[in-house]
Amino acid sequence: MILVWSRWGILVPAFAVGGAVVSALVSRQTGIDPHAAAWLGPLAGGLAAGGGLYLATRKIEDGSGYVYYDAQNDCPVVVDESPGTFWGAPMKAWAVILPLLGVLFAILAAAGVDLGEPSGS
Repeated sequence: MILVWSRWGILVPAFAVGGAVVSALVSRQTGIDPHAAAWLGPLAGGLAAGGGLYLATRKIEDGSGYVYYDAQNDCPVVVDESPGTFWGAPMKAWAVILPLLGVLFAILAAAGVDLGEPSGS
């Protein structure tokens, strides 16, 4: 698999892996029945990954941007730089996509869909 990112976009898979670790820890350490742990883990992992990525994106955007002086219009122009992209989508979008994936996996787990090993031929 090829990862395509710009600037700080490499943080997206890092936060996704962190969310997967949170998901596994919550699923294993939850002292409730296995059915509830099956959907609670992906939900917690997706929310942790998305929340962490959102906070990181805000921190990166906080100091970025350049001010240029436009002599033709006699005014300053502020150019805000994007913190980065991952597979063409900005990091802000991934801060929404990761929790939505966590919710999707939680719904599938609650419905009893097995997301385990693919069947081989």
